[in-house]
Amino acid sequence: MEQRSLRSNYFYNLTLQALNIVYPLLLFTYVSRILGPSGVGKVNFASSFVYYFTMLASLGTPLYAIREIAKIRNDKKELERLFSELFFFNCLTAVLSSLVFVVACFTISKMQGEITLFLVTGSLILFNGLSIDWFYQGIEDYRFIAIRSIIIRFASLIPVFFLVRTSHDYVIFAAISAGVVIVNNMVNVIHVRKKIRFKITGLKLFAHVKQLFVFFSSQVAIFIYTGLDLILLGFFKSDADVGYYYSANRICKIVITAAVAYTQVLYPRLSHYYNEQRDQIQEYLKKVFRRLFFMLFFSAIFVFCLSREILLILAGNAFLPAVSTLQLGSLIILAIGLNNFTSLQVLLINNKEKWVLISVIIGAIVDLALNLILIPAYSYLGTMIALVVAESLILTIQIYMGRNYLSREIFLKNGLLTYLSIGFLLILLKFLIDQFHFGVVWTIISFTGISTILILGLLYVAKDPIPREILSLFYSKFAKSNK
Repeated sequence: MEQRSLRSNYFYNLTLQALNIVYPLLLFTYVSRILGPSGVGKVNFASSFVYYFTMLASLGTPLYAIREIAKIRNDKKELERLFSELFFFNCLTAVLSSLVFVVACFTISKMQGEITLFLVTGSLILFNGLSIDWFYQGIEDYRFIAIRSIIIRFASLIPVFFLVRTSHDYVIFAAISAGVVIVNNMVNVIHVRKKIRFKITGLKLFAHVKQLFVFFSSQVAIFIYTGLDLILLGFFKSDADVGYYYSANRICKIVITAAVAYTQVLYPRLSHYYNEQRDQIQEYLKKVFRRLFFMLFFSAIFVFCLSREILLILAGNAFLPAVSTLQLGSLIILAIGLNNFTSLQVLLINNKEKWVLISVIIGAIVDLALNLILIPAYSYLGTMIALVVAESLILTIQIYMGRNYLSREIFLKNGLLTYLSIGFLLILLKFLIDQFHFGVVWTIISFTGISTILILGLLYVAKDPIPREILSLFYSKFAKSNK
């Protein structure tokens, strides 16, 4: 199959990942003011609960499928066989997971109180069998995924603005959100027939169960510290507390979008090179890590410094109690971004998914224990503390486990002190700007402008290659436009 350039793939996947965060964030900016912390908390509590069953339905397929499809994408016959086996197996697990969910809806008292909300949101479980983005990612067709998602999601904004008008419309909002995912999945299946044929005979639906179980186990462990936190918070505290935590967590996720897109694009490409061009892997990793760290570190600093202003613009005054939680959550930007690097680009491409599983199980146990200890006393702030500790622990374990697959040249040597020094200066700058009592918008503009100059200027003086790479990129773009 046609192989697109990494730059093209990065652009389309960056667009997709940005949409995956910006789209719900746009909705959040509007809906949070209509539904309030309680309504937002109800919807996201239900979504987190449904995610558990969706994860059960997928059974670890996405990451496993991306890697395996990338390896054989040039063999049409084998590709059709593998795709058909995974697709029909996924459909089967989706039906079974849906049945279990319906039973849970009518037996758990917390769900019975909002049965309509849970059933509407739970429709995602059944349609999860049609979720085949993993196929397009495996063959590196990010263009289709991005264009499809942009059209469907922005079209869905219309019913949101017209139908979600009062605090009682949270079920309608949940239905629209679920509908977007369902339509996306249906378009996937219709379009995939242009790429590949479904095979019905000669399939071994359970041939991949053993390997899928390893990936699924990792997903379960990851869910404990990324999804179970909302569920525990919902059971122990109020819907408003869930809303505060969700807002801080969601905002932190948007700033790692570029980094996640970059690592996800490389995953299928490096999986392909694992069999054919292994000598190129270390060169890719060296190039990625420095750019990745640059984006993550300064994104975390920006969120920490501008947490109050960000919440005021995106969510309004009602969500200001989440400021300290957002500041603390800025640490997960660095941890999650680097976890993507160590897991996807180091361990999984070397078929060390069991090592990933061990690291996330340890992190999940620590996160669960900390949540149970901290939520009663510190509510949503305690939940964020648990998440930061879990992500940091997982990163430390994965770096240790992957040390034999990482060249020492990949990591920053003397540059870390430079980054920390600049970060301290930016925090001091924000303190000074606050003394002038600018409005929210002018505070963001002044801090962003001055910080950008300081970052690039000081890194240039320190002979860090990033500023020169940025200047070179702008120069090449300018030269092309003048031809």
